[in-house]
Amino acid sequence: GKELESHLQSAGVAGHLLLDSKAAMEDPQLQSRGHFVSLSGKGQDSIVEATRSRLSRTPAQVRYGVPTLGRDNQEVLKNVLGYDNVKICELVSTGVLE
Repeated sequence: GKELESHLQSAGVAGHLLLDSKAAMEDPQLQSRGHFVSLSGKGQDSIVEATRSRLSRTPAQVRYGVPTLGRDNQEVLKNVLGYDNVKICELVSTGVLE
């Protein structure tokens, strides 16, 4: 595989071996480009792909990891569905959101 990759690249063909997740995380090129970002805080601790664009004046930023179950319930119930606090408390106390 690696020999074919080198042969194609030397002929000007953009190509790379197909990587599984572990190999991708260990790939020196992806590491040097900061391709993966570790996140913690809002959501589940996770490692995600960084943005592919690298803009000097307005750099993109990955802000959230993998969401935990129910992470956005309050926002959805209140801002999307328009429920008031009484209705939300009722849903929580009856166990509907579990």
